Amino acid sequence: VEVQQQQVEAEEKVPAEEPQQPYVQEPVHEEIITDEQAQGMEMEEKPVEPENKEMATSEISPAMGKQIEEIVASDADQKNKLVEMLLDDNRCVQCDLSGVDLSGRNLDQADLERANLQGANLSGADLSEANLKGVDFRGANLQNADLREADLYRANLNGADLTGTRFEGALIDMIYSSDTIGADFTGAVSDK
Repeated sequence: VEVQQQQVEAEEKVPAEEPQQPYVQEPVHEEIITDEQAQGMEMEEKPVEPENKEMATSEISPAMGKQIEEIVASDADQKNKLVEMLLDDNRCVQCDLSGVDLSGRNLDQADLERANLQGANLSGADLSEANLKGVDFRGANLQNADLREADLYRANLNGADLTGTRFEGALIDMIYSSDTIGADFTGAVSDK
């Protein structure tokens, strides 16, 4: 009897465990907005603050304008020197001649391998028997140019105007020629 009484007293000292309630998540109320409602809502736009407030108040400072003019002039001077070198030596390997005017020039047998002639004016130029391997002619004007017997291996003619250009005997192996204007590769060869 004593043992039972001690057990009863021990049970009374230990608080009874309350039954646990299962966790129930509160319902989330989201407002669904239709496209029509969204179009009618005004969005708050915050102005973007420029990092340099001085530049925001004026477009280009006179000093910066002068620097830009000097860079453009030095670039033009550099290209003029390269054109002079090409005309003197009949060679300008890997030269940046983008945008230059070489229209009507005699460049037969010239070595222009891997030169950049992007956007250059080569209309009526004589490039017969020239080394034009890997030359970038993208967007160049080659109207009525003479490319007979020239080596155009891997040249990029994308977007070039080739109206009236002569290609008889020219090597056109692995050239890039999408979006060209007036291209007629009659007489050209794809492998020598």
